[in-house]
Amino acid sequence: MEEQSALSIDVLHAIRMTDNAGRSVSKTAISNCFKSCGFSMVQEEASEEPLEPDVSVEADWNKLQKFKDYVTCDEGLSTTGTLTDAEIIDTVNQNIDDGNENDVDHTHPASFEPTITNKEPEL
Repeated sequence: MEEQSALSIDVLHAIRMTDNAGRSVSKTAISNCFKSCGFSMVQEEASEEPLEPDVSVEADWNKLQKFKDYVTCDEGLSTTGTLTDAEIIDTVNQNIDDGNENDVDHTHPASFEPTITNKEPEL
């Protein structure tokens, strides 16, 4: 009978394994991954013509002629409010009723693991 010896992996060995795995991936493989995700190296040339200012923005800025007008332009807007106990209870009850719609399908995660190979990805 053959005895199997247990392999001991220490931190240094794990670092070396990670380094070797990283070095085994080619530049082409990385480039193809980015291309397949929609990233590309093609860059549009910058236009030499200056952009024309937006007329609607200028009109809005001209309405605010003073700094005080700029600072207080949103003074009348309500940004917070106080909920009553009844409103809080209604909100909680709605979340409980809607809770069944947000349940996650708890299937076994091993069925979703991709097969990992050392081949270069294709587009």
